[in-house]
Amino acid sequence: GGAFTAEARQFLEDVPNETIEKPFDVPAIQALARRMVCDLRAAREASIQRGA
Repeated sequence: GGAFTAEARQFLEDVPNETIEKPFDVPAIQALARRMVCDLRAAREASIQRGA
């Protein structure tokens, strides 16, 4: 699969989600997962510090 149509490419450009180009490799997936976990931890810590 892939974003072959103009509409699909535009959709991917418009959403804030991370995207991974194909073909992808395991290190790229692992790096993305690490970034996402770090971002979630930072958001959780910020929420705790605000008392939420």
